[in-house]
Amino acid sequence: MKMQEILDEIVADLISLDPELAKIEGEIRKLAQKMLAAKPDSEIDEKFKQALKSDLMARAEKLKEPLKSSSNPFQMQKLFYSLAGAAVAVAIFFGIQNYDQIFSSELTLKDTAGLASLDFEQKITPVGERAFGSLAQEAVADEARGLGGGGGLGIATESVDGDMAESKIAPMPDFEVYKYVYNGPLNFPIGSVEVLRRIREVNSGDSLARQLAQLDLGLVDLASLQNLKLENFNLSEDRDYGYSTFVSFTDGSISINQNWQKWPDPYADCRQSDCWESLRLTRSDMLPDSQAISIANDFVRKFNVNLQSYGEPEIQYSWERELERFQGAETDYYFPDSVSVVYPLKIGDKFVYSSGGTKDGVSVSVNQRFDRASGLYGLYTQNYESSQYAAVSDEALFRKFLERGGFWGGYYPEGGRVVEVQLGTPEEVLLHYWNYTDGENEELILPALRFPIASDNPNVYQEAVVVPLVAEILQERDAIEPPVPMPFLEIEEAPVADEVLERTEVEGEAE
Repeated sequence: MKMQEILDEIVADLISLDPELAKIEGEIRKLAQKMLAAKPDSEIDEKFKQALKSDLMARAEKLKEPLKSSSNPFQMQKLFYSLAGAAVAVAIFFGIQNYDQIFSSELTLKDTAGLASLDFEQKITPVGERAFGSLAQEAVADEARGLGGGGGLGIATESVDGDMAESKIAPMPDFEVYKYVYNGPLNFPIGSVEVLRRIREVNSGDSLARQLAQLDLGLVDLASLQNLKLENFNLSEDRDYGYSTFVSFTDGSISINQNWQKWPDPYADCRQSDCWESLRLTRSDMLPDSQAISIANDFVRKFNVNLQSYGEPEIQYSWERELERFQGAETDYYFPDSVSVVYPLKIGDKFVYSSGGTKDGVSVSVNQRFDRASGLYGLYTQNYESSQYAAVSDEALFRKFLERGGFWGGYYPEGGRVVEVQLGTPEEVLLHYWNYTDGENEELILPALRFPIASDNPNVYQEAVVVPLVAEILQERDAIEPPVPMPFLEIEEAPVADEVLERTEVEGEAE
């Protein structure tokens, strides 16, 4: 699995565990990128990802502190109960226009269709040339070099008697580096290309916010607040296998996750590794692709999810393909509890891809232990601005990124055995790209060429190499050194033990 795909998976899992993290998704992505930068793909296993998630969750709690409200959580819960929350969620989620009234013991809301809505119809509004300014990212250089996660130089440490013990960089173990090769012709667009920027914030919850402010919570007068806007809300089902829905107006998104308190935890009573191992899934527990897709289809139909801009569903990561690549006994392979079914996003006549070469879109997680859908993420409003930027014309620069395998590759240390990976004929696609600028992550859709992996190599996890056709982005990325893994360190202890013992004995005799 490529670094960007791992990043997307980890961030999505964290948000599913704590939907509040969606408000600081940009900061979490930046932190995760820094932590992943110095870790070679070959060493990123399930144990590492779980440890990384735990570390990120702990750090995310600190990032959330400035966002925490002074409101009493119990009172906030009372707020949504008093709104007959499930009915309000239905009105907002599905855009239903014919609800006459929603009643509760403390408040009556009328004409809910006018209070808040998220419009998922795909819209593209042309704006001026280079209207989004520079596409160069901020502070990406240090992250790409892997700084902040440890040193790369020998470190001198002081021993007991004042001498120095020096740590040295250990010899690199045997390893492979991959060079992606495409010998065919390249055809670039002439002049300029269209770059899309998604308009993330939706200012449609203001009326509902004003209605909510009229609630008498007893401890505080919400009506005293001014210029209110509804940023997000979360609603949970109080039933077995219930779901929790997070609606964000700041990001124009809706996600559905497990209500963890209402789903069984098979590991709840485990205290030793033998217990965990006994509960691992096996090949016989894996659902056929067709059954997983059927479960996902039933889920989106049940919730009437708007998929008018998306293609037919497909399995995003095949456990069978991963098992074929696995270099070890099948009994050591981690059979996943969940499989992801993606409904690929399509803009115009082109599908949108991640930098790892997989299709981007709405994903439904299907739990293979319980044979039911456990969540949905990636459902965003589809309102874009369109601006023209210069197309790439430098073939040598384009092939440089192609040879690296995209943005995330390119580290070629001495001593590595170079393995060529052949690429197939490219197709024109769209690339989902996050651009960190002005302290925020902006979401861009870039024209790109996607080259499928033609070689059969079990250590190459990405499905394709995707390189954008926007000159400015390639030029900016070219000025950044590729990620450098943290070297192994070996420490030579200073030969001071005998001297220390002799001095101690002399001092003892003198006493």
